[in-house]
Order: sequence, then C-alpha cells, then structure tokens
Amino acid sequence: METFRCKYLKHEKEEIIGFCLNQYCSNATQFCYECLTTNHLDHLIDCTRFCKLSDYINELIQVYYQSSKQFKEISTKLQNCFEKIFKIMDQNIKFLDRMNQQIINKDYLSFKGQISIIKQFHLNEKENKRQLQLGELNNVLETMNNMVRDYNMPYDQNNSCPYRRIKIEEILSVNEDKNQQNIEEAARLFTEGQALSNLNKKHEAIECFNKVILINPQHDNAWKNKGLELYKLDKYQEAIQCYDCAISINPQLYQVWSNKGLALIKLNKQQEAIECYDKAIEIDPLYQNAFNNKGIYFQYYIQAKHYTI
Repeated sequence: METFRCKYLKHEKEEIIGFCLNQYCSNATQFCYECLTTNHLDHLIDCTRFCKLSDYINELIQVYYQSSKQFKEISTKLQNCFEKIFKIMDQNIKFLDRMNQQIINKDYLSFKGQISIIKQFHLNEKENKRQLQLGELNNVLETMNNMVRDYNMPYDQNNSCPYRRIKIEEILSVNEDKNQQNIEEAARLFTEGQALSNLNKKHEAIECFNKVILINPQHDNAWKNKGLELYKLDKYQEAIQCYDCAISINPQLYQVWSNKGLALIKLNKQQEAIECYDKAIEIDPLYQNAFNNKGIYFQYYIQAKHYTI
C-alpha cells in the first residue's frame, strides 16, 4: 500500500498521521507532523491520529446504540399513550352520542345529570387546554423532523464536510430554551394579573390569568386567582369551575376549598358549601377563614330561620 504523504510545500514528503475533524478548518483534512505546528495550531484538540480514529468511531457507534435504545423506549411509551387517548376519545364520542339521544327522546332528567360536561365545553376551558396540548405535540413533531435531518450523515459523497457527533442534549436544547421562556412568560403574566387585581381591574386580571393558563394549564394558582376575579364579578358558577380546575391539579389547596364554599353559598347550595369548608379544615385545621366562613353561614342560617318562624 502506498504511503500517504503530505502535499504542502516544504513538508510534502512527510507522512500523513491523521485527520483534522474541525469542520471550520479550511486547510487539508489530512495532516502530517509539520502541519500540526503550522496549519492546525489553533485547534490541535480536533486533530485525531489514525490510531485514535478507530476508538472514536467505536465510541460513536455506542452513542448511536444508546440513542437508538432510548428512542425505542420513548416510542413505545408514546404509542401506549396514543392508544389510551384514542380509546378515551372513542368512549367520549359514544357518551356524547348517548346524551344527544337523550335530548332527541326528551329524556331531560337523565340529561340534566350530565349537564356539567356541556358547561365545561361552553366555557372553552377544556378546549383551550386541548389546543395547547396539540400545539405542544406539534412542537415535538417538529423536533422529531429536525432530528431526522440532523441524524443523517452531514457529508456528501466527496466528503466535503466532516462529520460532527450529535448529542441528544444538543438536539433537545432548543425545546428546553423554549420551555424556559414559557415558564418566565407565565410568571410575568401571573405577576401582572396580581397587580391588576390589586388595582381592582378584574377583567384585565382575568385576561392575564387566561394567558397563563394557555401557557401552562397546570398552573393551579392562575385558576385560583381567575376564580377569585370571577367571584368579584358575581359570576359564581364560573368561579366554581375555576376552583374545581385548581383543586383537580392540587387537591390540598385549602384556600380554594374555602373560596368554593363562599361561591356555593351565593348559589344557595348550603350543604355543598359546608362540605367545602369541612374539607378546607381537614387539610389545614388552623385555617381560620374556613372556620369563620362556616360560622358566618350558621349564624346567618339560624337568624334567617328564626326570622321566618
């Protein structure tokens, strides 16, 4: 086999000992000892000798094996999630068809027992959450398409561009940055909503909390504060639905249980209100507001009863 010799003048007879892996290097990819001290002096760390290239390739193969294993595990989990979602959607369609049939058959009593489902849909809260989730899935799809492009060997048949190892962390870093920006934006909007609430600008505050919820549907405090603003606007049923969303995310929010009790009192649902106060006290036996609200209700109830008699 003919010895691989350098082509640069003054050291054209030197034997080539490796390849430069720096993708921005404009010199010849192959290098001899003299090239190291002249053409590649500012990026010696990227100059790999033949004896090390095989180790580097084996390391790269292991990276692909590990990545492949991780992708297969994620793919299996995603497939299981999609199957569950499709199953639930099919069940929901059948359930809604049954409700529609109740309307057609004028079975209003049965329909009334399930009216809360229509109320939630009417508020568009669940639809907003679903659209946000679909947007996140589209971001994942875009990331996957980018990964397909990135995992293709980035060089042509003429080896015009040297290959650079790809790490999963590098590919996902863009999404991580975007998530961080969303977190910061949600925090900013939440603080703005609190400030607007303090200024008694209820509608503007609600708009801020809605934006927070669009970014993060699991933001329990945004649901709670939106409920408070709706309560101030005498929209008690809508406030209760917000409180329910907050509680579904974090059942230990004793303040929300107490606030829900206040809204239920406004709707003359006394027994449900007492249950909410009791739940708040169960979570935090030292929460004074729940005791006060419960006491105020009983005082009002006894006075009203005595007056009626």
